[in-house]
Amino acid sequence: MICDVCGCEEFQSEHVSETFRVADRVFVVENIPADVCNRCGEPRFSASVAEQVRELVSGPHQPTRVISAEGLSYRAA
Repeated sequence: MICDVCGCEEFQSEHVSETFRVADRVFVVENIPADVCNRCGEPRFSASVAEQVRELVSGPHQPTRVISAEGLSYRAA
C-alpha cells in the first residue's frame, strides 16, 4: 500500500474521525477503522468500511450525539 498524498509505504491501524457534508448537512463520523500513513497521517479506508460510512451518513440513522459548530468563510486579505 502506498500513500496517495506523500508516497510513504508505512501505515498503522487506528480509529479516526472524519467530517462529511451531504447536501446541507454536516456529519462527524467517529471511530472509523483506517490504515493511517506514518509520515503524513492520511487515512485510508477499506472498500467495505467506506461503503458502511456512506450508508451511515446518507441513510436513516440515529446520532449518538449532536454537536454545534461555527461556520466561517475565508476571505483573502
